[in-house]
Amino acid sequence: MKPENTTFELANQNLAHACQNCQSSCCKKGLLFMLPEEVGQVKRWIVANKPEVMERFVSLLQNHGDFWLFDQEEACMFLDAKDLCQLHMSGAKPKECYIWPLHIYLSNLGQPEIKVSTTCCDGYKFISQDHPSMEATRNFARDIGYSRLARFRSIYAGSYGSKLIEFLDLKENTNTLKLSELPCYRTAGERFFPEEDWDSGLKRVERMLCRYPDGIIVFKEENEILGYATLWPITNEAARSLETGELLDCHIDEKVIPEDPKLISGNWIITAIGVIPEQKEKRREIILSLLNAIRSRLAPDKRHSVYAHAATESGERFLRRTGFEFSFPSAEKLCRWMIS
Repeated sequence: MKPENTTFELANQNLAHACQNCQSSCCKKGLLFMLPEEVGQVKRWIVANKPEVMERFVSLLQNHGDFWLFDQEEACMFLDAKDLCQLHMSGAKPKECYIWPLHIYLSNLGQPEIKVSTTCCDGYKFISQDHPSMEATRNFARDIGYSRLARFRSIYAGSYGSKLIEFLDLKENTNTLKLSELPCYRTAGERFFPEEDWDSGLKRVERMLCRYPDGIIVFKEENEILGYATLWPITNEAARSLETGELLDCHIDEKVIPEDPKLISGNWIITAIGVIPEQKEKRREIILSLLNAIRSRLAPDKRHSVYAHAATESGERFLRRTGFEFSFPSAEKLCRWMIS
């Protein structure tokens, strides 16, 4: 056996002892996240082993469409008299239980993150970044996906003190728009802003993308664009014109984007954010995804000035919290936020 495996085995033994020493306190409060297939596995275990508890199990479930929340009440119904999990060896134990004391959260900036519980017991002391549980947690986060995670954590923020281990990249629905996708972009744009002149506007956007190919971020599901945001680098001169109100929407084109990528100085402008769905939680999910994608593109070791306009109060708060310097000039029609 390799030495590192011995280390991991010892860590797992310590985790088990920590859980038993606190009488499985993490199983005695809070809501447990469950994927639909996990609910099915538990139901099959109940049918085979304890059919009389099915009614109680179902009564403790909250259905949120593509995930469930299970209320552990004062003690999980699957704990035995010794506070051990009856599902542990069956293959029906939910993944959130298996990855304990690790949990998947969403920061207030919309960034997925792995945290370790620090208040239920001493198990957190035996978790390191290279522990196998970390990879299992990353895989579980991918199974959940950003959309479900955002909705899950908007409903249940968690009940334990925790420490950040690492950030995750789950932006599976956001990507850079390719030139070949401009017709799809126009279709979405006409729904967001139907009064725009898209014949001339699309030609201008194409020229801008030729100069800076990463300027448009789209949120897609099943190849349909449900939201998009623009983030363009601008010259120092353009930034000064924004501050004085001289630079208007009709001037935001390839002329203010540095021709040489090496000359990108840290000045940026968001010219539009659009979202199609009317349902509030879905809109929030898309906006968070787009804003987090914007934030991810700005190198944290550099100073950035990002210009936007007409931001809603919630959008402005989000941008302020990122730690970058944001300005909101009064130039008319410079940027339209659709956050509500």
